[in-house]
Amino acid sequence: MAQCTAKSKRSGERCKANAVEGYTVCRMHGAGSPHQGKPGGAPIKTGRYSIKRTELARKAQEFANDTTPGDLTGELVLMRALLQEYLDRFDDNARLPFDDIERIFGMVEAIGRLVERIAKVLATTALTQVEVQRFEQAFLTELPKYVPEPSKRVELIKAIGWTLGISVEPAPAGYIDVSN
Repeated sequence: MAQCTAKSKRSGERCKANAVEGYTVCRMHGAGSPHQGKPGGAPIKTGRYSIKRTELARKAQEFANDTTPGDLTGELVLMRALLQEYLDRFDDNARLPFDDIERIFGMVEAIGRLVERIAKVLATTALTQVEVQRFEQAFLTELPKYVPEPSKRVELIKAIGWTLGISVEPAPAGYIDVSN
């Protein structure tokens, strides 16, 4: 039986195991590995094909397909639940060790930072009052071009108001708003 021809990277010594029949190396050094066209050989050590990696790739794809990636509400809910779960471990009148107090304050600070992040996201995505007024003016200016019949315009404005949860009573015909 032939000796494995693989050498140690560290010492430079040759492997002392017997080579697999038809190969120049032993099973630990890749005899019969898939890259040689036959099954067998040393197991894959990278974890690249493991179930966890596949699961991670699936979750990453879910996040990539998320239509609202800036919505951190789920993370906030989770952090608050974890804090409550941690607090429930202690009796009401128990004195807390310093480490636990420090951990609780850390969790509260993390929740506060997340709330600030959410507020920033909402502030940057929300329309300002000036933008809302400009949109309203542009909408009312363009509306007659696309809905020439006044009664249909009133119906449309009421429908939009109902969708937004606002009670809208359009001004009577001929009314001119001079408040701007």
